Amino acid sequence: GASINYFESEGGTAYVSVGDRKKHGTIDVNIDGEMYQLNRGQIVSQEKILDIAAEFMKDMKLPECVEWEKL
Repeated sequence: GASINYFESEGGTAYVSVGDRKKHGTIDVNIDGEMYQLNRGQIVSQEKILDIAAEFMKDMKLPECVEWEKL
């Protein structure tokens, strides 16, 4: 799975995916040499990632197939 971020525009509103809200804690990930902590409740399944990507590529808007939380 993965945590998905969506940015409306540079400097605009940002959103993060909501996965299973029952999952607590964080997970450490290394992205391009930088360490980040992701909330486990923001991680969505691989299947959902594909749905999000397909919907985004179709409409180029915030996908409605997943719940989002404003950052």
